[in-house]
Amino acid sequence: MVVETLSRLRAFHTLDSYRYIGFGSPYFSDFSLVHRAIGITDMICIERETGDVERFEFNRPFECIELEFGQSSKVLPTLELESRPTVIWLDYDDPINSTMLSDIHVVCSSIVSGSFFLITVRNRADDFGKQPAERIEELRTVIGNKLPIHSSSDATNANFGGFLWRIIDSEIKQIIANRSAGLRKNLAFEYRQVLHFDYRDGVRMLTVGGILYQKGQRSQFAQCDFASLSFSRDKQDACRIKAPLLTYKEIRTLDEHLPEKLSSAPDFLPNDEVNAYAEHYRYFPNYIEAADI
Repeated sequence: MVVETLSRLRAFHTLDSYRYIGFGSPYFSDFSLVHRAIGITDMICIERETGDVERFEFNRPFECIELEFGQSSKVLPTLELESRPTVIWLDYDDPINSTMLSDIHVVCSSIVSGSFFLITVRNRADDFGKQPAERIEELRTVIGNKLPIHSSSDATNANFGGFLWRIIDSEIKQIIANRSAGLRKNLAFEYRQVLHFDYRDGVRMLTVGGILYQKGQRSQFAQCDFASLSFSRDKQDACRIKAPLLTYKEIRTLDEHLPEKLSSAPDFLPNDEVNAYAEHYRYFPNYIEAADI
């Protein structure tokens, strides 16, 4: 879904002119997908585990991926983000903290028009305490005056993802407003959210992403037509991704009826699982069952 979104950036720049910056993983899944699908060849992987240099060098799938070892807060300011259009994904595994907000500031105050920014954080209220009031106080300790106007209900399990979204969205918009102060109208910057995902990757996670561009380029933004993507979200309401509990054979059977004839699917399949798969089936990974011989 992210890659299909990024493919529409050609309204601003040719796709092969972008740089992709992401975080480390020995699988390099996002780097491989972005390189193969849209042809970006200038890629930087930031890896904080400085003791795993040899392993990451070994697993690097393409020579065009440059490895930068160290904390993101140290590496990001050295990357000359203002030099070319960038797709950057701050893909954290951790709960939100002040360092992440500082990284947002470095990125959003530097990337050029037509760049795309994503951030992922852990979406688990219990990381900050058991009760809403306790969570509010812990968040205030962690991020200080960056906490938006709130009530204790914002820190309940049900509302916590929306509260995290507000923290991130408020920070991005404040940085963009400060960056645009004093600029002529057409040169002032605008941030438009395009993606907002709520999903589980071991634990519940939140990903928010959008594009930064100058107001004089609103026609290019319109050409991207992000709103036509079924999973695009431009506000607090997230696109919730549920991994369906279906066998490979059941999935293959559903594929035969998609996208138009889902009503003809076998009656014994649970409706909620069928609907979960049908909503995002085009983006579901393809696996092959294998057995030892």
